[in-house]
Amino acid sequence: MELNNQDLYCQVLGSIMKEPILLHNVPSKITLEDFHSENKICRAIFFAINGIANNEIREIDCNMIVAYLDQYPTIKKAFGRNGPEVVDICLEKGDPESFQVYYAQLKKTSLLRDLLNHGYNVSLYDFTSCVPG
Repeated sequence: MELNNQDLYCQVLGSIMKEPILLHNVPSKITLEDFHSENKICRAIFFAINGIANNEIREIDCNMIVAYLDQYPTIKKAFGRNGPEVVDICLEKGDPESFQVYYAQLKKTSLLRDLLNHGYNVSLYDFTSCVPG
């Protein structure tokens, strides 16, 4: 059961970094809770992207993320030394053209994790359908 899918997170985050307007063009807002609590680096990247993204920003890079996180020492600590490497992976994997697929899979995974955390049996669900191609 894979409900902490870093590849999926990188695809979503990288797509948004390449086209920040995507963050605001979704049916249901992406939140920090859509990212598994154990994946602290991706959560820190999303926190920064969410704070930076607006209609005027054309692209978000690692320097912008680091500068934003400088205001939040606790979150920057979670970003850590490996954060810039994960940002590079996000930018490599992100594809704005496929964002809607990634977004749907992110929300599906988040919902299943929430149901599981509330005691529901989700063992019959095919988790491979949550993994982007």
